[in-house]
Amino acid sequence: MNTPDLDHELRRRGLLPPADDADRVHITVLLDRSGSMASIADDTIGGFNTFLAEQRTLAGAARISLVQFDSQDPQEVVADAVPVAELVDLTADVYEPRGMTPLLDALGNLIGRLDRRVAADPGEHQLVAVMTDGLENASSDFDRARIAGLVKERSDAGWAFVFLGANIDSYAESGRIGMALSQTADWDHTGVGVRDGFTTMSDASRAYRAAAPSERHLHKDTLLDEVRPDRDRPGSERPRRTRRRPS
Repeated sequence: MNTPDLDHELRRRGLLPPADDADRVHITVLLDRSGSMASIADDTIGGFNTFLAEQRTLAGAARISLVQFDSQDPQEVVADAVPVAELVDLTADVYEPRGMTPLLDALGNLIGRLDRRVAADPGEHQLVAVMTDGLENASSDFDRARIAGLVKERSDAGWAFVFLGANIDSYAESGRIGMALSQTADWDHTGVGVRDGFTTMSDASRAYRAAAPSERHLHKDTLLDEVRPDRDRPGSERPRRTRRRPS
């Protein structure tokens, strides 16, 4: 158990939220940085920054973590639970696509990091958003069955997960790692498509943050169904497009 002095020091360092902050959401974006993202790198950066700008306009306390992954580093922490108003925009100096796609290792290591955070602050609400453009092809420490178990356990504990994928059957792939159709969306592997994907991520994050803290568990597994139009639902004629915000 933390002592008051330790809690004060952790809050001073940004590792715990303010003591009077009763409504806390931590959004973690797990972003694919593999080589196949190179052709849409600029739009990926722009899409993330638009997501960030939109989150800054919302009421309520939120912190955002950004973790990018590739086969050279499956867990590069770019931002670690930074208050949304203080997080700087992503740049091309930081986001440089390379390597392969160790999605399972990235997600497994991320869950381990978040477990430590939740142990220190169990009252914080966790939303994990995965953004990827390819099949798993480089993990060595985790397999799909293990990740599916971890995702189910954390979902049962109240965490929210969303999975946004391109160039794959996102619904099948997310299902193999423990996520439901209602937690999954496709995006087109184009500049417009990846920006659409981040719009969907932002819409889901906004819906999660807008829910009453006591009711977030009722929405956590259906966030994407709550924000996408009927034509994009799994089983519709064209389920592969995420929603574009009207201009």
